[in-house]
Amino acid sequence: MEDFRIINYEEKYFNETIKFLNEVAVNEFGFYDWKNYFDTGRFLQLNSNRDYFGIALNNNNEVIATIGLTQDYEYKTAKLHSLYVRKEYRKNGIASSLYSACENFAKENDYDIIILHTYLEFTEAIKFYKKRGYKINNDIESQDGIWYYKNINSNMVWKDYFLNLRNKYSMRVSSKEPLVINLDGKNITKSGKFSLVDNTNSNSFFGIMEKTVQYFTKKYNCIAIFGTDEVSFIFEKPLLLINDINDKSNKKNDEIISMFSQYFFDYFNTLNQIEKVFWHGECFSIPNGKINSYIKYKVSSIKNVVTTYFLKKNGVKNAGKIKLEEKIEQCKKYDYYESNLKDIIDGVLYYNGDRIDINEFLNGNMVVIRKEENGNTTNDYIDLSSWN
Repeated sequence: MEDFRIINYEEKYFNETIKFLNEVAVNEFGFYDWKNYFDTGRFLQLNSNRDYFGIALNNNNEVIATIGLTQDYEYKTAKLHSLYVRKEYRKNGIASSLYSACENFAKENDYDIIILHTYLEFTEAIKFYKKRGYKINNDIESQDGIWYYKNINSNMVWKDYFLNLRNKYSMRVSSKEPLVINLDGKNITKSGKFSLVDNTNSNSFFGIMEKTVQYFTKKYNCIAIFGTDEVSFIFEKPLLLINDINDKSNKKNDEIISMFSQYFFDYFNTLNQIEKVFWHGECFSIPNGKINSYIKYKVSSIKNVVTTYFLKKNGVKNAGKIKLEEKIEQCKKYDYYESNLKDIIDGVLYYNGDRIDINEFLNGNMVVIRKEENGNTTNDYIDLSSWN
């Protein structure tokens, strides 16, 4: 196969690019209505640093393939377009190389989703996109084709995965696989009565949440990760909870949620004297091997929510649209980052009544974080080789 190279579009290739698109998109695939669109080259006038157009060149510097990406109406959504390869160059990995460059650009520019439009008769194109993880987008209607989407934000990918699990176990949960119960405080972030990131006061929202999580993880020998107004419990032995809720081992998730959320509500609000908090709940089973993946997903989600909340409380506008790495750096500029945020930015992990170092846990180590009377913390490493 003749060598090719992928480059970002440059104006000196304008005529070559237009010629290519007319020969392939218009003459071969029959998109005659697009001829004027191509000839004017409006789509090549990239109007923001979040737009992208890539081309593939052969040894003679002729354009043999193209791909484009444009910001959609939603800031976090990009629209893929103009993926064409000259006929004699197909099946040689050019489309794959172009697409990889395009998706990498999208990730680097903080997009969460890529959408695209194609037609049912283009079966090879559909295979190509499905192989790369695209799914039918039922939220966008098309009279003459079909829309696809792909989540490229790793956190959203896991969100999709666990959403599918929730749908799978929409009525009943497994008694053998780990059970996840997620609780979300209603309207907490909108209330001005709580500070969700103050971990220096045992009577703060954080302090009450920590006491509640400690109690339930010890009672049910389970794991919990929490941050701001949300907590996820992971019951590796779900029957400890299920049998406590009823004596018939009823595994219907509506009963599990209704009872456990009441348990949580009662304990939390007994400690909480500021304002009564209600909790939304959901539960589902996950495979044993996905506990770490779920915790990583929650860490990423919590980090994004905590930093956004922290910056908004400090008057930073549009904090939700700032890249996570930039949000973290901005948070570090505040004096009380060290005392309030540093230790909880990834969320707080508890296991069987003890606070656990999240990063060590994800690396296969069980490290208990102990609080001393002076407010400092020490770490106790547990030898897991002696555990049954």
